[in-house]
Amino acid sequence: MAVDWNKYPPLPEPPEHLVWRDTPEREAYWNELREREKSGWLARHGCFAYLFLLATGVGIMSVVLSGIHADWFTRLLGITLAAAFMAVLVFHAASWSGILILKLRLAAKYGFYMFRLHRPNLSRKIGEILAGRSDFDAAAFHDLWPSEEYAQVAAELLELCSWHTCGKMLYPNDQLLLFFYGKTVSLGRNAMILDPGLLMDFYELIEEYFYLPLDRLDEIDFDRVSFAELVEMCADYRSRHDRNA
Repeated sequence: MAVDWNKYPPLPEPPEHLVWRDTPEREAYWNELREREKSGWLARHGCFAYLFLLATGVGIMSVVLSGIHADWFTRLLGITLAAAFMAVLVFHAASWSGILILKLRLAAKYGFYMFRLHRPNLSRKIGEILAGRSDFDAAAFHDLWPSEEYAQVAAELLELCSWHTCGKMLYPNDQLLLFFYGKTVSLGRNAMILDPGLLMDFYELIEEYFYLPLDRLDEIDFDRVSFAELVEMCADYRSRHDRNA
């Protein structure tokens, strides 16, 4: 959704536009691969299959460690688990072979083969931008928004994100890349937040607090969307829900 900046109070000029996305061709390749993988059995049940694989492996090891003097039931159980173990292995080999074939087809379509996206880590550039800003001030942050509703939603979003610890001012016209920056769990220092699990937790909180569907959040491009767009989107969906309640 486009933002009408005329209704906002005067804002500082946004910093240099940071591009996190890969090339359009590589993004299209990766998105098509992901969409096709989502429709497969492995994507829907892969976690269960891996847990089952682990359980059967543990069962086999238990039988092996029990020695050759195990009773007939233990031996039968071991044979059954071993058979299940091999079946899951064969299934996963077939599934990953299917993914490889899909990648080869996409490579023929796009003219290149890729293992993963090469999105850059912009932590240093974002850190330099925020380092030049004043410390966060709640009252000043509130005054940046054109309405009490938007100011409240913006403040709630800051409260919901567990990583935002840099303590610097954010502005409505900032790229979301600056919003998704803070203390990382693994490194323990300020950096871009790229952890899918952490982001999914945040998205689920947004869905809970603002009734914004997860599929809409999946459409957000961090290097194309501003903080104000996220705020207005959350405010809009909350208003719709309140009207229909």
